[in-house]
Amino acid sequence: MAVKDWSTTASNNTAPGSVNFQESQLPSTLNNSMRQVLADMRTHFENGGWIQLHTTVFASSTTFTVASVDVRTTYAVGRRVRAVGSSTGTIYGVITVTAFSSNTTVTVVWDSGNLSSETLAISVSTQDQNGHVDAAMILSGTLNNNRLDADIKAIANLTSAADKLPYFTGSGSADVATFTAAGRALLDDANASAQLTTLGALPLAGGTMTGDLVLDGAPDADLKAATKAYVDNVAGSATDAAASAVTAANFAVKVNGAAAGSDFSAKAHAIGGTGVTDATGSAKEWATEVEDNTVAGSNTFSALHHSAKAAAQATAAASSASTASGHATTAQAAAQGWGAVTTITGATTNLEVADARDYYILDASSNTVTINLPAIGSSDGLLFGFQVHNVDNAISIVRDGSDRINGSAGNYAGLVAVGQVINFIADDATPDNWLATIISQSSAATATSAGVVELATNAESIAGTDAARAVTPASLHAKTASATVIGLVELATDAEAVTGSDTARALTPANLAAVREENVVLSEAKSVNISTPLLGTTDHTFTGLSAQMLAGGAIAAFKLVCIHTTTSEVVTADASAYATARVLGIAPAAIGDTATGTVLLQGFIRDDTFNFTTGSTLYLSETAGAMTHTAPTTDGAFVNIVGVALSPDVVYINPSMDVIEHA
Repeated sequence: MAVKDWSTTASNNTAPGSVNFQESQLPSTLNNSMRQVLADMRTHFENGGWIQLHTTVFASSTTFTVASVDVRTTYAVGRRVRAVGSSTGTIYGVITVTAFSSNTTVTVVWDSGNLSSETLAISVSTQDQNGHVDAAMILSGTLNNNRLDADIKAIANLTSAADKLPYFTGSGSADVATFTAAGRALLDDANASAQLTTLGALPLAGGTMTGDLVLDGAPDADLKAATKAYVDNVAGSATDAAASAVTAANFAVKVNGAAAGSDFSAKAHAIGGTGVTDATGSAKEWATEVEDNTVAGSNTFSALHHSAKAAAQATAAASSASTASGHATTAQAAAQGWGAVTTITGATTNLEVADARDYYILDASSNTVTINLPAIGSSDGLLFGFQVHNVDNAISIVRDGSDRINGSAGNYAGLVAVGQVINFIADDATPDNWLATIISQSSAATATSAGVVELATNAESIAGTDAARAVTPASLHAKTASATVIGLVELATDAEAVTGSDTARALTPANLAAVREENVVLSEAKSVNISTPLLGTTDHTFTGLSAQMLAGGAIAAFKLVCIHTTTSEVVTADASAYATARVLGIAPAAIGDTATGTVLLQGFIRDDTFNFTTGSTLYLSETAGAMTHTAPTTDGAFVNIVGVALSPDVVYINPSMDVIEHA
């Protein structure tokens, strides 16, 4: 007697095993029954909560069956099971598949071991159906990883070590990475500000640098940082150089009075200029005293000194020329009468009428530059100037509303080369139009970009190999075509095409049409040759003399036709009557009633459904439109030879004009 013998239906538990709950039983029997129930329950729990509910049969090392009943709910997927057998031993596992046909078949993944083919006692856990992990296996460390979730299993399979951090490398797979003290110090910070402090870094915006920022020399490209000294030098070097040059000139040649303060020029000292005294130094000293040595007192220097300083300042000014180029462009634009000079680097700039006569330097190094022009309206003569500084991104000039640019209802995208200068002038016309004129463009022309291009010589145009020079009308005219040279050729007239004797002019499709409409004239020993009379490769084709003719009724393909005696239209031929026996030709394709179609008058035609004897004479049949080997024999029928079979499926069509009545 065991718990497995009890029923889940209360009324069925009347006498399970040694327990007796029948009606009208003795008190002693009831007492014994309750004592047995308590013993069964104690035995069940001491057995680890396992319960054997059915007789099971070995099926394979991982499956067993319960005969003739559907107990899939009892053996649900995920439920723990225990198997006991003399060879199997005691093993545990988790149900992965339960199926029922005539028997219930249960598949199990065992923690270890497999089923043997023997009598087995299969028990299920009394815990929930999601699986059961017994405390004994946890305490002993023998818990099999196959009973864990795939992600937990992946972590459990790792080997831990100092300064290592587990991480997932994919679904159900994991590994360990080095986790240094520096990394831990960064991760334990409460926020980004604390992490910046740990790193000794500044935020992207704000923050104060307490030390010096050391730059790697002078900037040599756009957007590179420059020191204050470098900026001051760029701004003041040109002025300093000019002032030093004037001072140097005064000290070199001024003779009428002092060159600066009480100091006189070398020339004044040399020739006795006005105010020069011996106390102010000799001419040689003033001319040649080495740099930074004073002459006739403190803070007075020679011409050599000032020349050296001027040269150094000039060199510094030259080295900053690339940075100062923007200032030069601004000065040049101002000199040309432009108003404000503005560099545009942003994505979109909207121009107003009030901005007219302003000059814009377009720098597309960081963004696509879009210029929205103002509406012209009645503002005739508005003028804007643009100069391209960088074309790393696209530059687009956008018209307003229905305004045009160079007469086109589209935007202007022709600014594609560095150095291009273009002016936009408004024309209050109908419709309003911006006249875009490229003033200068220093870049070379390519196959896809406008620019400066060298003109080709006649010899280079004729050779046709130069890919960098442009052809002019004159050099193009020099390249005349011949039988071996590609070039210009004069077109022939229709008369010249018909005559067919000119060897220097080219034919046009119109010339060929004119030739086609002329009579074909064959000279002596010439012929019209049909090179493939047997039509050996293509079904439903024909070659020969054909005509376009109007049908007086529906005509099927490959049917012989004749002329109707009253309507002058082609109809299907028939040897049964004289009016339809005068064969004119054959229709290579079907012709609808009142439609115009092709009629082969004489030539070769192929139809793979023909089945004629090669070399046989073919006649018009008494079956409408058909050809036959045998001449008609019916009295009153008409005999007309229409051609010869060149092969079983190819016929030479040449209808005879002789029609003979059979009598």
